[in-house]
Amino acid sequence: MSEPIHVPKIVDEEKVKFFVENGYIVVEGLISQNEVEELRQDTLFMARGGYPSQSLKPLPETMNDKEVLENILCIHQPHHLSPVLKKYVTHEKVCGVLSQIAAAHLPFWDGSVKVCNPCCS
Repeated sequence: MSEPIHVPKIVDEEKVKFFVENGYIVVEGLISQNEVEELRQDTLFMARGGYPSQSLKPLPETMNDKEVLENILCIHQPHHLSPVLKKYVTHEKVCGVLSQIAAAHLPFWDGSVKVCNPCCS
């Protein structure tokens, strides 16, 4: 069983409201430049076949980094391939923001997750 993730409040109510009204927010400084570079390098590694995958075909070795990144539209569930990406799925600040904006458009949402299982009631 994994450890609980501490989810601090990262954004203010104004940013949450902006997200609800516009469908996106930018949270500058959420992760460091070193973390951004770690993600970029791992994405390049993944796109070039660094992690074995049946669904992700490696891009040609002749492509430079810029070309590789420009050719990636989406990598579905990359945290299942990459330990680096898995680390960011549980990143405290990332989870903090997500806990504030997920379902923020619903009235009376308090940010907590309710588990409802009719089999257990």
